[in-house]
Amino acid sequence: MGCAASRSSATCASSQIAGYGGAAPRVLVLCALVGAQFIFSGFHVLSAIGLRELAPSIFSLLRLLIAMPAMFALAVCHDGWVMPPLRLQPLLCFLGLTGVGGSMGLGIAGMYYTSAINLAISQPLQPVLTAFLTVALKIERVSAGKCAGIAISAAGCVALVALGGGIEGGGRPWRSPLLGDLLLLCNCVGMALYLLLQKPALRELPTFTLTAWVLAWGLLPMAVWCAVDQRRGGVAGLLAPLANASSLAWGCAAYGGLMASGVAYVLVNFGVRHVGATTAASFVPLQPFFSAALSALVLEELPTPGQALGGAAIVVGMYFVTFASEAAGSGAAPRLSTSASKVVLLPEDEESVMLPAACKRSDGR
Repeated sequence: MGCAASRSSATCASSQIAGYGGAAPRVLVLCALVGAQFIFSGFHVLSAIGLRELAPSIFSLLRLLIAMPAMFALAVCHDGWVMPPLRLQPLLCFLGLTGVGGSMGLGIAGMYYTSAINLAISQPLQPVLTAFLTVALKIERVSAGKCAGIAISAAGCVALVALGGGIEGGGRPWRSPLLGDLLLLCNCVGMALYLLLQKPALRELPTFTLTAWVLAWGLLPMAVWCAVDQRRGGVAGLLAPLANASSLAWGCAAYGGLMASGVAYVLVNFGVRHVGATTAASFVPLQPFFSAALSALVLEELPTPGQALGGAAIVVGMYFVTFASEAAGSGAAPRLSTSASKVVLLPEDEESVMLPAACKRSDGR
């Protein structure tokens, strides 16, 4: 009788990787989270190229306009048409504001006023802020291993900046490091909130459907920003840069829309579902490591010894986050208990994974 009928329910649950929930192989989850950070790092480098021709507001709006229809098509093909209940719409609106909408827009604007490396280096603030919020709000248990890993990874990012060489302004008269860094800080706060607050929606909506609706709501703040930013030029001021943009600039925007705003967020949602927000956020320190490598390949900026040292520290920190706490006995292997009325699935970080039938912890919470 379905997943709760017998011991074979474990197989049924594990097969629901991209749907409503279930146990996923740990290696698959870790690969998804690493892949998401690689996609974001590519977006940092390509955005720096695209912003040479397009204003931050136009680039951000174009990114979402490309991402939204593609993600809705994927959601309909995979999940069918799923209309979120009315009570979830305020949460989806807030997720659009803090995640793929407002937060990513703040990141692009911050990079515009500073540099791509500033954007990459600021991202490790996300797990720090996420861990703080989870403890303050009593949402997740943060183990000593996770905290140590986050601290080591963040220290590696500091070394990447302090010892990796200076950043030239490139003759950009609009460069404002203080304003840019403030915008990047707001970007990190928004992403920390996004990682935490998407959890209730993930219990009721498939991953692709959730991402599509969050993208739709994210259009609202981006459209307002673009309208205010381009108010002097009107519609002509908005269309002229698009008409004059090169194919390279359009390609950068398409990458941001399809990969960074679509595929990467699906991978992050998938990771949050199975390992929790804090563990998912702790993979963010990989972004500076990947960005340094991509900058060497695309922008011909060779990594310095300081960057290599920072990257090594980030890898060590990731080891602590993903494996050290488990070796110390702080986590238990996933187990599945069955009864006539419910299925109880307890992942390694002791967070309940909700299946389509109302699944709860064994203590009833």
